[in-house]
Amino acid sequence: MLFRCIKTVLPAVLVGTLLVTSACSSGPRPRPVQPTMAEVRDVPSVLRNIVRTETTMRGVKPTLVSGYGFVVDLNGTGSSDVSAPVRAIIEEKLIRAGVGTELGGAFRDITPAQLIESRDTAIVLVQAVVAPGAPAGSRFDVDVQAIPGTSTTSLQGGRLYTTQLFPGLAQPLSPDVPAIAEARGDIFINPFVDPAAESQSGQQRRRGRILHGGVVTDPAPIALFLDNPSHSRSRAIVEAINARFPRMAGRLPTASGIDEEVIQINIPPSYSEDPREFVELLSHTRIDQGANHRWAARYVEALKETPELATTLTWCLQALGDISIPYVRKLYDYGEMVPRLAALQAGARLGDPTTRPYLEEIATLGPSALRHQAIGLLGELPPNPSINVFLRTLLDAEDSSDRIAAYEALDARHDPWVSARVVDDKFLLIHVPSKRPFIYVTQQREPRVVLFGDEISVQRPVFVSAWDGRLLLNAESADARKVDVFYKDYRTGRITTGQSDGNLVDMVQFFAHESTPEDPRPGLNLSYSEVVGALYAISRQQVVRSGDALAVFIPEQDRLAKELLSGAFEEYALERPETAGGEWTEEMLLEARPEEDETETRPEGERPNYVVPLRPATPPPAESGGGSGGEQD
Repeated sequence: MLFRCIKTVLPAVLVGTLLVTSACSSGPRPRPVQPTMAEVRDVPSVLRNIVRTETTMRGVKPTLVSGYGFVVDLNGTGSSDVSAPVRAIIEEKLIRAGVGTELGGAFRDITPAQLIESRDTAIVLVQAVVAPGAPAGSRFDVDVQAIPGTSTTSLQGGRLYTTQLFPGLAQPLSPDVPAIAEARGDIFINPFVDPAAESQSGQQRRRGRILHGGVVTDPAPIALFLDNPSHSRSRAIVEAINARFPRMAGRLPTASGIDEEVIQINIPPSYSEDPREFVELLSHTRIDQGANHRWAARYVEALKETPELATTLTWCLQALGDISIPYVRKLYDYGEMVPRLAALQAGARLGDPTTRPYLEEIATLGPSALRHQAIGLLGELPPNPSINVFLRTLLDAEDSSDRIAAYEALDARHDPWVSARVVDDKFLLIHVPSKRPFIYVTQQREPRVVLFGDEISVQRPVFVSAWDGRLLLNAESADARKVDVFYKDYRTGRITTGQSDGNLVDMVQFFAHESTPEDPRPGLNLSYSEVVGALYAISRQQVVRSGDALAVFIPEQDRLAKELLSGAFEEYALERPETAGGEWTEEMLLEARPEEDETETRPEGERPNYVVPLRPATPPPAESGGGSGGEQD
């Protein structure tokens, strides 16, 4: 009976099921899911499977920062004729700083508006370029210029109040964005003209810089964005990076996965002074960590076959670490220079001491550009007295650039031949023994005066008149033990006299020293810019010697101008300034360079162009051959 019922009910259920199924199938059918095609970059096969060819790195691009600042301590050369929005910004800053109150210090008895109206102050535009990946506390040079169209004639002697710096071009009416850096300090003006000669120097006195005057306060976060989001691939990249840059006690891991697409990056403390190197090493780290020996060998072969990829392959070899050393050694004496130098660079930066004789050969016999690179790499090698002895011989090289490179390498190795002292917290004074004397001054980063020569001094008898007679040096006889110094301050008219023994080390300290109750030694209290200008003026009269050799004056070449110009043009292309309140003009980026008085502003010697103006520049060509294969922001 039960079996008969089942036989009766089952067909009915099956029929009902078929009817329902038929009804459901009469509706629209779902579209089949289309598989997502993985993005694969068009890069040489040897460069696949490294971080930068599968990700885009954000937060590692040089960043243009700017802001409006306030300069004090001018000598009647300032102005207050700026737009109302900019004036309001500065007045608010002065109020917050306590001007006009007991907190205002020297400005407690003056209102912010009165201080702005003073001819001894000026509102300025402050710009700088923050290096890629720069961590908090990193310092950088700052460009300061009078706002175009104002009547400020000179920033000589000025001091910039603490100024917040924001990403991009300064816009008084733009929406609020957080500051990422700040700047302050004494302004370094073109030292190759008389500080008081405003009419002769034109726009040159309206612009200056503060060496190491900027500091990063809120660094941009660094992150990797995967081309093809995947939890497994993200995890593999994190593991590869953390294996190459192990986590230190009490520190965050170098790489932390946020999700399948984003990886957060933290710069290890050991790379805080050189974040660019960290970025390059991370970018060229292999994701799949197996068979690294095989890949080191393959990179070396690729150096020989595709030398146009040398820069990228060198970083790939360094990213592999010490595993690469036995393989790059095979190219240290290779016949072609590009693969050879790439291998030597990788080996030297990995600390391979066997690179020494090959680098010394290039530093001695190679062309100029390669000599300087080889000397720099010798400075990076592990401690070895033989390297220091070799570098000391280059202090007498015929090419002054070789001597400078040798000094910098010895300084990096903390060689005792390079003696340094801080002068009144204004700059470093460094003496370097050399049979070829010259005066070398820096115009960026840490201010330095470097005196090359065994006994570099002012010859006697001597009479030197500089700065329209405001600086005089006099010694009437050849056996005079002292050189009389006369100086008239163009700001106050105050006259200071003193004596120096003629040794240039002593004289530079006398120029810069400020007499105080704590240190009553006599001095002229010149700024770094003025000390450089005085040395230039004296050297032009050919009275500085070491033995019978005449000492020439050579300044450091300018790099800030190029970096600043590059960053500013990129920002200018993204946002037209006239749409943001009309305060920014193209003149702020590129002021017309005035005609120079060749007799006043162009020193004689080995490097004629001392101060490099901000000019349009052709962007450098990208590396050929698709070497990097990736993008970085």
